[in-house]
Amino acid sequence: AVNFALNKYASQSTTLNFNNFEWTADKAIDGNSNGSNPDISKTCSATSFTASDGIHTWDVDIGFQIIVTTVTVYGRNDA
Repeated sequence: AVNFALNKYASQSTTLNFNNFEWTADKAIDGNSNGSNPDISKTCSATSFTASDGIHTWDVDIGFQIIVTTVTVYGRNDA
């Protein structure tokens, strides 16, 4: 399968800042799928979790239109 999202522009509604590290949207599409990385904060994106933030969204702009038939999401192994 081709990863059309790899290193494209990603954004999310909010960004979690925890322990002086920002869990930015680009980490979700950097090609790193190692959910067992000991420094897990460098391998995933996350939105903040306060109730006042409302609906949380994440999106990626791949630069062109295609019909998407498969989306693979890799999760953290510690959660």
